[in-house]
Amino acid sequence: MDNLSIAAVSGLQSRMLSLDLLANNLANAGTNGFKNDREFYSVFASADAQNGVDGGEGTTLPTIERQWTDFSPGIIQTTDNPLDVAISGKGFFALNGPTGPLYTRNGSLRVLASGEIGSADGYPVRSTAGGTIKVAPGKSILIGTDGTVLQDGQPLGEIAVVDFKSTDSLHKFSKHRPE
Repeated sequence: MDNLSIAAVSGLQSRMLSLDLLANNLANAGTNGFKNDREFYSVFASADAQNGVDGGEGTTLPTIERQWTDFSPGIIQTTDNPLDVAISGKGFFALNGPTGPLYTRNGSLRVLASGEIGSADGYPVRSTAGGTIKVAPGKSILIGTDGTVLQDGQPLGEIAVVDFKSTDSLHKFSKHRPE
């Protein structure tokens, strides 16, 4: 294949990946706690690209070197749901996932069938004491600005919020995709 075709295919492939990423960002723009994905471009220069395959000059090929998630804080919106919470600044809510802890910025919480406070996806929220927070059915719940869950004026636990020195090792989890 000649250098021009190789460069064109490489550019098209990078652009397709970029458009897929953009489409996912747009589709999830209204999702609570969603964080945009971004890409970092670089150029690829193989030995063949430098020497030229068909007698022409060598070329470099545009590629997406890596994708990354923008964890900067989003806009906090007030709701009428007493179980909706938000983190101002850095941090993630800790959840009990199917194979270990999960971390989210989505503060749309609810009472699970088990009586535990959990995420909209059904994962129990971890407390700072290490367990989960159970509530009695049919009684009002109040979550304080410090994350303390109160029911009938009695503290039941505090929602665990964790932060990471670096978010580079974090990746998005999907219940629909095998890990």
